[in-house]
Amino acid sequence: MSTTGSHNAGKNKSKADPVDDVAIKNAPVQIGKLNAAIKVHPPAMFDGKKARLNGFLLQLKLFLYFHEERFSSDIEKVLYAVTLLKGPALDWIEGFTNDYINKRGDNGELSCKMSKETIKNFGDFEGFEAEICHMQNLRIFD
Repeated sequence: MSTTGSHNAGKNKSKADPVDDVAIKNAPVQIGKLNAAIKVHPPAMFDGKKARLNGFLLQLKLFLYFHEERFSSDIEKVLYAVTLLKGPALDWIEGFTNDYINKRGDNGELSCKMSKETIKNFGDFEGFEAEICHMQNLRIFD
């Protein structure tokens, strides 16, 4: 009996070994198939409370991921995120949003007429995310 136990222990040990990069790259990806079946609701409005920022950003990124076909650019993703802000968080982005709306190009693209901060916030979603986290760290919202 102890022989069988040690033999099984050896098998279990090999299963615990880390998976190599090749195995991960070759693993079947089913997210696309699941995408249509999963109902992902928009995140709740974000009012600037520090304790809710990480959860808000996680829910927002998941929503954007599962509804990727709805957003043709990072600018659209950021504009959507702005619609989910209220209170101090909306107050923070309001001037940048107005700058974008008033100075955008004919096709909605960024313009050199915009402030550097507007371009940083709307240039890509990661820029928006970094800026909202930075503002939170400066305690602009709380």
